[in-house]
Amino acid sequence: RGEDAVTPLALTNGYRDNLQTLLRAANINFDFVGSRNHGQASANFDTDHDGFGGSQIGGIAARVANGLLTGVQSEIFLLTLGTNDLRSTNKAVEDIVDELDSLLNTITALKPLSRVIVTSVPPVNAATTSFAGVNAAFATRVTEFNQQLSTLITDKASSKITFADAFNS
Repeated sequence: RGEDAVTPLALTNGYRDNLQTLLRAANINFDFVGSRNHGQASANFDTDHDGFGGSQIGGIAARVANGLLTGVQSEIFLLTLGTNDLRSTNKAVEDIVDELDSLLNTITALKPLSRVIVTSVPPVNAATTSFAGVNAAFATRVTEFNQQLSTLITDKASSKITFADAFNS
């Protein structure tokens, strides 16, 4: 998963706080894993993750090819990728989705017993963000990407890959 949403900004634990609260409320046992640790460590917060801030899909694919998943025993992988590709490159949205498709194929081949949850790119308010490249054109690309990503995951018709809509939730 891209670290921009994983690594906490300011003094928060990012989306992982809410996720852990929901998992505990549902009495689901979990252990976040990864080679990185960020967040306010406490008895109630698991800081492990493998998010890499600023990475594009190709960068994550290279990490996977170089052994990022070696020895990892995760049952579920949560991926939110594409934001940096959409805002930092002129690549066609279709090409970005194709790159993510290739990465998904690699992950499912390396970890055939694991599930992959792929989230859409969450909305970003261009008026209130300081990230370079966030503007109306970016917002349009996000919408197009999310639509194509949803279609890709639906077309894969796999019980091992699930789409989670973070844009409209």
